Amino acid sequence: MEGTDWVKKNNRWTFDENIKTAEQATNAGYDDYKAPGSVVSAKLGDDGEVGSIYLGASGSDVHYVTADNSTKDAINWAATGLMTAGAGLEVAGESHAASLFQQGVRGGVSGNYTLTGRNLSLFGNAAMTSSSAPTSFLSGIGKGVGTVATIGAVGVLGYEGYQFSQGQMDGGRLTYHGVSLGASIWVGAAAGGPAGAVVGLGATGGEMAYDTSKQTLRTLNGQWSNFLQSIINATMGGR
Repeated sequence: MEGTDWVKKNNRWTFDENIKTAEQATNAGYDDYKAPGSVVSAKLGDDGEVGSIYLGASGSDVHYVTADNSTKDAINWAATGLMTAGAGLEVAGESHAASLFQQGVRGGVSGNYTLTGRNLSLFGNAAMTSSSAPTSFLSGIGKGVGTVATIGAVGVLGYEGYQFSQGQMDGGRLTYHGVSLGASIWVGAAAGGPAGAVVGLGATGGEMAYDTSKQTLRTLNGQWSNFLQSIINATMGGR
């Protein structure tokens, strides 16, 4: 048995007690119909984010269905931490490699070797190049850690794609995450892991700043509305 009463028009859901069935909704010119207790992909208010919305037994009985993101958030923060650690190890590795070079160590096809005798006197003062730079174990560890972080971030993005398909995530935020991750990987491949980490951390920081500012504005708007309402109530009460 179908219940009442949620109908959709121009991408907006409203509660209409006169609508009892999907057929009535169609005849009345609505785009869609849902019975109370349904969950739809929508947003609350003009400023809300798209997510899974529970449609209850009245026009006021609506709320977001909160997804359990604890595992996703834990992996995301772990990936961010590993990305930072990997970048730090790569920077330390570059410093270590420069120190080894000053000691006469050079990088070769089969690994590092040390200049001695005549070779040291002839080439000891030569500038370090990408082909002669020795390999630091710190750089290797840093790249490995960065790779693990990237795999974790890609996994999180894939799960967010699934959440989007289920109406549990806003498309704009998913796109931002995808572009940010892609840019971080591209910059890391072109300019090194530390540069890629800077892009990734910058994107994460930008998102956090946006969310914080948005919440602050909502709070301020609510306080301003309450202030205006108190003035209206005081004015009306004084008449």
